[in-house]
Amino acid sequence: MRISTNLGLAGFHGRRNFLRRLFVSMKDRHGIKVVDAKSKPDVHLIVIQGDKIPAAKNIVRIDGVYYDRPRLQTNQPIKRTVLQSDGVIFQSNFSKSHAQAILKVAPSKSVVIHNGASAREVADSPPHMALRKGYDRLFVACAHWLRRPSKRFTAIARAFVKANQQTSLRLKFVVIGRISPRERLANPSIAYLGDLSPDQVIGVYKACDYMIHVSHIDSCPNAVIEGLISGLPVLCNNLGGTPEIVGDSGIVSPLDKLPYKFGTVFRSEEEVGSKSINNTVLSRSILEICKKQKSDWDIQRPDLEISAIADQYYGFFKRVLGS
Repeated sequence: MRISTNLGLAGFHGRRNFLRRLFVSMKDRHGIKVVDAKSKPDVHLIVIQGDKIPAAKNIVRIDGVYYDRPRLQTNQPIKRTVLQSDGVIFQSNFSKSHAQAILKVAPSKSVVIHNGASAREVADSPPHMALRKGYDRLFVACAHWLRRPSKRFTAIARAFVKANQQTSLRLKFVVIGRISPRERLANPSIAYLGDLSPDQVIGVYKACDYMIHVSHIDSCPNAVIEGLISGLPVLCNNLGGTPEIVGDSGIVSPLDKLPYKFGTVFRSEEEVGSKSINNTVLSRSILEICKKQKSDWDIQRPDLEISAIADQYYGFFKRVLGS
C-alpha cells in the first residue's frame, strides 16, 4: 500500500510526531510505503484540510473544529475536505459528535481511532531526574500555550499553588511549552522549561509523577497519550475527548458544566478559558491524585501503543480501498 500525506513530517509539532511514529509502525507491520503526493498513492491522508488527489482514496484526519464565533468561517475548508473525502478518521467519540454538529456533515465512512505513542521511545529516553531534587511529587503540563486561552494555564498554575499550600508534601509543577510573560506565575515551585524536543519531553515525563491537562475541549491530545504511555496518571477535566482517553488512568475533575450540547458556539475562546473553571475544585483534584504515588497507579496502556493504532489505521485504509 502506497500512502501520501499533505502534512510535512519534519518538526516537533504533536501531529507531526504522531504521523512519523504511525508511518514507521505501519511500514514495519504492514509494509506500507510513504510516497510523494504526485507519485500515484493508493491512499492520500489529509490532515484537517487540503486538496484531494485524483485516482487515490482520500482520507481526512480531523484534529478538531473551531467553535468560537470569530473563527467559525475557518471551518469551511474543513467541511469541504470532508465532503470530498472517501473516509474520515476522528480521534475520539466526543470529537466525532462535536465535529459533525459544528460542520453539519455525517460522512458515510468514518472511524474513531485514538492517537498513539511509542513505548520503545519511552524506554530509550533517560529520565530528567535533576528536576526531582528537593521535591516529593512532580506534576507536568505540556501544551502550545501561546494565544490559546482554552488551555487554561493561569487556572492550572493558581490551583497548583493553592494545593501546594494545603499539603505537607513538597510539590513541583513542571511546565513544557512557551508561556507569555504576562501569564507566568512567579513561584519557586513552578519550573518553566519552554519548548523541548520529543526526546526531552519524554525524559521529563519519566521523571514526573502526574500530568495535568484541563483544556476546555481537546479531541485527543498527544501530550496526554505520551504521558499515559510514559506511565503518568492524568488529572483532566470532564469535557472533550480527554476524559474518554484517560478513563481510569487518572482523575476526571468536574470542572466543566455538563451535559454539553454539541454544536454550541461561544463568543470567544476567552469565554472557556481560566476564568470559566473553579480553582478550588481543581486544587482539590490535585490533592486527591497525590494520595496515590505513581507506582500505586501502575498505568499501563497497550491500547495507546503506536503499533495497535497503526493496525487500526491500516484496517480502515483497506476498508476504504475495498480490499
